Amino acid sequence: HLDTGNNPNKHLNLHNGTAQLGVATQIDTLTSGGNFIYSGGSLTLTGPVQVVGKTDITSSGTVTARDSGNQIHSLALKTAGSADLVSATALDVTAVNVSSGHLNLVADGITLSGPITASQVDINAGTGSLASNSTITAPRIQLAGDTLKLNTALSAESITLTSTGKTTLNRLTSTGDTHIKA
Repeated sequence: HLDTGNNPNKHLNLHNGTAQLGVATQIDTLTSGGNFIYSGGSLTLTGPVQVVGKTDITSSGTVTARDSGNQIHSLALKTAGSADLVSATALDVTAVNVSSGHLNLVADGITLSGPITASQVDINAGTGSLASNSTITAPRIQLAGDTLKLNTALSAESITLTSTGKTTLNRLTSTGDTHIKA
């Protein structure tokens, strides 16, 4: 049941199928046994998000999901504002376009399998690995993880890479400062 009345907190529980929302801007708890598809204005997910399938978000504003219990497995994101998402599980990012804002992703292991574009990119894979086979384009890029395997082109004015383990790079292009901490 989804209450779209005067209550700003929206609760959604799905065990099969696809969740499609265009009205809600704040969801307290989201559980989906299928996919979660959102198209609308700014989206704030205040409580835990658990999506077994794909999470596909198109927003004309900002997107926020910072709960440490989030379990987002696959993400496609297109937003006009900033995006700040956390997942306790490994995350496959199929495409991100943050047209005028900052992208901040934190997960326990991240695979970037599609192109990433934003005005600023901060991606932290925690104790997991960060792997990318796609292009990352932003004026400022910061990538961190236990291991970094970047078979991709990074293009930015400023690039910072931080790894406590092995770092593998294919091509790095910076018109400004480049920092590698390994």
